[in-house]
Amino acid sequence: MSGCSSSTYTPPPTPTPTPGPDRLSASGTVAAYTGTISQSETNDVIASNPVTMNQAGTANVTVTVGSDASGNTTYTSDEKDAFSLQTLSSTTKATVAFQPASNGQTDVRTLSTTETDSTGAVFSVVYGPNNGLQTVIPEQSGTFTNDASATYTEVDPGVTVGANGSTVTTKRVIAADGSYTESETITLAGVTNENFMAPDFSAREEELAFGGGYEFSAPSNGTITYGFYDSVSPGSPTLGKAEFTAPIPDWIPASQTKPTIETDTIAANATLDARCPSAGATFHGSPNLVKQVVTAVDSALGTVETRTTQSFDVAGAGSVCVTVDDKISSYYDYTGQEGPFLLVTPGSASTVLTSMTMSEAIALKSLNGQTTLSAARAGASVTAAAPMIVPRSVLVAGIQHRVHQALLRRLNAARRATGAVK
Repeated sequence: MSGCSSSTYTPPPTPTPTPGPDRLSASGTVAAYTGTISQSETNDVIASNPVTMNQAGTANVTVTVGSDASGNTTYTSDEKDAFSLQTLSSTTKATVAFQPASNGQTDVRTLSTTETDSTGAVFSVVYGPNNGLQTVIPEQSGTFTNDASATYTEVDPGVTVGANGSTVTTKRVIAADGSYTESETITLAGVTNENFMAPDFSAREEELAFGGGYEFSAPSNGTITYGFYDSVSPGSPTLGKAEFTAPIPDWIPASQTKPTIETDTIAANATLDARCPSAGATFHGSPNLVKQVVTAVDSALGTVETRTTQSFDVAGAGSVCVTVDDKISSYYDYTGQEGPFLLVTPGSASTVLTSMTMSEAIALKSLNGQTTLSAARAGASVTAAAPMIVPRSVLVAGIQHRVHQALLRRLNAARRATGAVK
């Protein structure tokens, strides 16, 4: 054309969005969830047939999003669980980092959780650098990995020891494979138990108020050897002479090649779990299922725990349903009925003494007060459209702590006559 010169147009560079909390769970967002919670306890040894006690209730959870001074996202969950005979409440705060990863993806990683419940107990978990990963966004079918590294602290003022009760403070440092070292201070007894589980499942569980502690060998040829060892001096965590040693059947599953085994998967276009209640909120599209299965052995306490969590995430709505199932089976009876001797099932190694299961399923009721959630644009990912990605750790923290607390308090209550505690 006359009067025009020829040139090549170079468009300005397109800015790359920086993954961050504001794109995923904006500060000030409030999500309400409602659903069900249940607890079942089975004792296999007090009668010829197992005796089971069940209770069921309703769960109502409100999650509020904020941020901390480091720019991480915080999720504060207020939960009330109403059973027929009692109502429990708890507040849990999860600190979550949205970490840029390869291929333009973002790791959603829980850094820590702290829960305070209505009994006055406080539980906190600080995850290791290769643990706490909740999902990878955009969510696509595949797998991701976590190890078991974490530091767990519990301050429980409600343990019954003697007439007045006593505060028990527990700190457990967990290695990547699930082995651990633990210190446990019982204020009233004036002792600090030093416990551990090694990668080969050898373990020690001290009961210094009882005069010593238990040691367990690594399994060998279908047998675990355990013994009770006296403290070298009253209250000392150093153990000396064995009062006895005895063999017991190896109850640790053959599939458990290390203390903690975890699998994490994402499945696109999944179907909601049948337990997800119809809570009132409507959304569009098929959910992505993020599923975590953790199996953990504690060879000192004699327990196998399996915890399965599921998060159903939908573009435009975020996490629309979360379920948790936590079962812990006990192979040792620490009630002190036979002095320092553990009560175990002498026959089949597969026979548990007691088991407890807690399950919870909650569904999104409203998001910022709205019950009808807008449809995501065609082809949108959870990254682009979801205003509320709820980390499973918020819900898991409460269930996991209640299972452990109920188990340990049952043992403590049985021991109060002898003064021995755990």
